[in-house]
Amino acid sequence: MKKILMRFVIGIVTVLLLSGVSGCSPAPAPDGTYTAEYQEPDTYGWTAFLTVVLTEGKITSVEFNEKNAEGVLKSEDTAYQSAWQAVNAAISSEQVYSKLETQFKTWQNTDGVDTVTGATASSRAFRELADALLKQIENSAGEETPPGTILVPRSESAGESEAVQEN
Repeated sequence: MKKILMRFVIGIVTVLLLSGVSGCSPAPAPDGTYTAEYQEPDTYGWTAFLTVVLTEGKITSVEFNEKNAEGVLKSEDTAYQSAWQAVNAAISSEQVYSKLETQFKTWQNTDGVDTVTGATASSRAFRELADALLKQIENSAGEETPPGTILVPRSESAGESEAVQEN
């Protein structure tokens, strides 16, 4: 009799463990597009932003860039790119953004996002916006649709965009 009772208890415990005790896990964040951007531009007039696409709980697309008051993207501003290359020939700003995006998509968090040499301020801004975005995703769990763009105050640790002056 004890063996039967013990098998029954083990069976129930096994079923509960394998099922993950359904109903105890929080609802996932909704699939869709999430964006975080700084509330104010830096002293050079650029506002950093980060947009990710969440699909089945995974970040599947990442875009990091900066825009000026006219909406021109830093990665597409030829005058800025020329000035950047004059002081930082080892890596383009587009390569900086790509490295940060790839690391974030790979690791799904900011722990694996390294500072890119020559782009310390952009790396810090990326991590700060990514952390805000991850919190936004976490807080939207159980919602039907992703919230709109969140505005993030610029912290002193985020610094300013790399000082590349356009002529």
